[in-house]
Amino acid sequence: MSSKTVTLLVIVLVASMAVPLVLEDSSADASDRYVSQLDSNGQGLYAQMSTAFASAAESPTDSVFVTYTVGTPMLFSTTDEAKEYALSMMEDAVAAYYLTDPSWIWLWDYPAITDLETGLGFGHTTTTVTVNGTQWIMLVSVSFTLTVPEEFKDDTSTEANEVAEAIAAVKEAAEAVTVSGESVQDRVSSINDTLRGITSATDDEGTVGNIYDALVTKTSSSAGVAAAFTYLCSLNGLTAVTVAGSVLASDGSMSDGFWNEVLQDDSWYAVDCTWNSSTARNCLMVGTTSSVTLGSTSYGFGATHYAEPEQLSSALAAPALASGGVEWPDDSTVIEKYGGYVIVLLIVVVIVVTFVHAIKKGIV
Repeated sequence: MSSKTVTLLVIVLVASMAVPLVLEDSSADASDRYVSQLDSNGQGLYAQMSTAFASAAESPTDSVFVTYTVGTPMLFSTTDEAKEYALSMMEDAVAAYYLTDPSWIWLWDYPAITDLETGLGFGHTTTTVTVNGTQWIMLVSVSFTLTVPEEFKDDTSTEANEVAEAIAAVKEAAEAVTVSGESVQDRVSSINDTLRGITSATDDEGTVGNIYDALVTKTSSSAGVAAAFTYLCSLNGLTAVTVAGSVLASDGSMSDGFWNEVLQDDSWYAVDCTWNSSTARNCLMVGTTSSVTLGSTSYGFGATHYAEPEQLSSALAAPALASGGVEWPDDSTVIEKYGGYVIVLLIVVVIVVTFVHAIKKGIV
């Protein structure tokens, strides 16, 4: 083989190593909507997180250390480029996990961490390789640590394992939720009925609502409500994900918020349980153009909720919503439907009877 041919093959190899395979395609499982956006290394890291969580759950402690040996070789010109890729891989993989399965207690604090490199103790290793006389930096591994929220850390002065107790409390609360109905709509509506009644709370700086807040204490910000919705859907045969972004407030400002998207018949619909009430399906399986109400004003859903993955230091895109929402049956009572007409009719009847009576008496 000629040296020219060898050089060409090396160039092709280096090019393929510099851009890892992205596994997403049109046939990707919809339940893996975020995971499928990860490249082959990101998906390998995601799988390693699953293994680490499963192992940690057997005897829960305050933290889980995750280390991943890069599966698809990556070559970079500089160490800074290698670090940048490794950090973004971690950010996207952890975000994908939180948005897909926020049930693991070691993920509950994740959205509150503003500096993931420091907050997660990010680390990576590289080595130098020589290819056809040229030196390259090869990424070898990525590591980081996920920690439970401060209030759930194990108190060594007690016999109980506080981490395990928090996990058990969430599981018990979730299993106590009765989800009825055969259709996706009915089950989503049933889950919404449980979560819309949660007392609203504002997260203090450096903290974020979680599933425990929503299901056990029943007081949470939208982060905990959305996480609980995703979790309850997974327990009841529904495909749903959490969405992070900005939400319109009553004063016209936008603030960080969380909501959900749920899959029905190959289409994704939005759900924001914090916007629903006992008398209205306001943000229940809606599309981008669906009308939702804030106070006394109606908006298109696309004008009130903006998905922004950078809120979680991630580049992952939320599933594309259907344009319109689902059609809900009119389950209002006869009084709710026609009560106003009945009252008007009764008033008319009273007026007519009074007038006829007055004529008979010669009053008019």
